[in-house]
Amino acid sequence: MTQMNLKNNITAVITPGPLSSPSAFLIRDGLIVRSNIVASLSDRRIPIAAGALANTIKSAMAAYLLGTDLPSDLPLELQGRSAFARKVYNLLRQLPRGRVVSYGELAKAAGKPNAGRAAGSFMASNQFPLVIPCHRVVRSDGCLGGFSSSRGIADKIALLSFEGVEVLDGRVPPKFFFRFG
Repeated sequence: MTQMNLKNNITAVITPGPLSSPSAFLIRDGLIVRSNIVASLSDRRIPIAAGALANTIKSAMAAYLLGTDLPSDLPLELQGRSAFARKVYNLLRQLPRGRVVSYGELAKAAGKPNAGRAAGSFMASNQFPLVIPCHRVVRSDGCLGGFSSSRGIADKIALLSFEGVEVLDGRVPPKFFFRFG
């Protein structure tokens, strides 16, 4: 337990995760302030969270591991993000498991059809993987794009496969693409 965590009143929920390692959700003032697909050693030193939100996260992750989406209403700390970033994140939270969307389609659905690169930068800085499923965003040609995790693209492929999306020769076939509206 570090002084920073005590000072900022952060607690953690550690749950089984989809990549054969525990996942972590960090909570402060009733909001998830960060999640990690694979819990780090420092995550495991944070005091364990209790209460309704912790129980909701545990139940949601158990259901996710059995095949359902995480609820789109888990409370996230998105303060400091632009209105466009929040709209992109909220749209992505509604993307069904087993489907992917392109950066451009996501930007277009959020009201800025020429902002695919901005949507990509939001994915790269996503502090809530799984809750905001940035692994479900790919290039318009089906190529995977990037992924910020300990194993990079290998983790993205593992998550997509876990959710039923095929990745063939580094691409997602068109039948898995989702179109908003």
